[in-house]
Amino acid sequence: MLRLATGLRTVATRVAVAVLTIAAVSLVVFVGVSLLPGNAAQRALGVQAADPQALQARMHEVGLDRPVLVRYGDWMSGLVRGDLGRSLVSQRPISDELGTAFRNTGVLSAFALLFMVVLGTTFGILAALAHGRPADRVVDVVTLAFMAVPEFVIGTLLVAAFGTGLGVLPAVSLIDSSRPILDQLDLVVLPVATIVIVAVGQVTRMIRAATIDVLQAPHIEMAALRGVGGWRLLLRHVLPNTIGPTIHVLALIVAFLAGGIVVTETVFQYPGVGMAFVTAVSNRDVTTVCAIAVIISAVYVVANLLADLAQMALNPRLRAAAR
Repeated sequence: MLRLATGLRTVATRVAVAVLTIAAVSLVVFVGVSLLPGNAAQRALGVQAADPQALQARMHEVGLDRPVLVRYGDWMSGLVRGDLGRSLVSQRPISDELGTAFRNTGVLSAFALLFMVVLGTTFGILAALAHGRPADRVVDVVTLAFMAVPEFVIGTLLVAAFGTGLGVLPAVSLIDSSRPILDQLDLVVLPVATIVIVAVGQVTRMIRAATIDVLQAPHIEMAALRGVGGWRLLLRHVLPNTIGPTIHVLALIVAFLAGGIVVTETVFQYPGVGMAFVTAVSNRDVTTVCAIAVIISAVYVVANLLADLAQMALNPRLRAAAR
């Protein structure tokens, strides 16, 4: 019972920290965007914003004539009830406006996650098995090079090569929202490739390091001395012991996708959450920007929280440290 109570207290503490982190992000973003020059009323009115009376009426209509912290408190009270609020520009519910964007980003993230895990795990294990040999050094140099290049550079090079150069893939990912996105997979290839190229190096290096640690563990050495080798050693003794580190890697991948995908979507004009975020910032649509920021930060925080809890559950030493 004592261990259960301690475990529940640890989980409750982690959850409380996660909630406070998300709340802090929402406050910083809301106040920060509100302090930018211009406002959503001016963006919505366009040329009519030159009329002071029309501008004042629009600001009053959407509540922009109230103090920032009062508006933030109203928005947060709605968020606690599960309401993301309304766009200050279109006055439509934000959840309705972002539905298609999140669907598109979900498809992009799912494909990128799949390829990153498969390629990163494969290259990482192969590099670990070749530790200290030329193949390992090649993987080390290539992955480091991929990690050093920003998303927009990789995306631009892919567009130049396969879009405008060879013309085999669309240079801009203009998804038709009236058609199933799975019928337009050619529009997803270059954005997915950009994300994978940038992130697969980090995944490979982390899996490689974790696998090397496992290979140097005493029980692996004992198994090798008993004559266990080859695929049997890898499948029965090495891979099961890399589950914990792999879970942490998955959390980092999800965290990367939550933030890095914004740049990739902007490069390819992909109609996902990243483009919606950039458009909302341009329009000074504070509530929409804050809603997207909260969702992205929630994905980031929850992914890391679940990874920590999973590692505690799989690793007795971490459970002991938590107590």
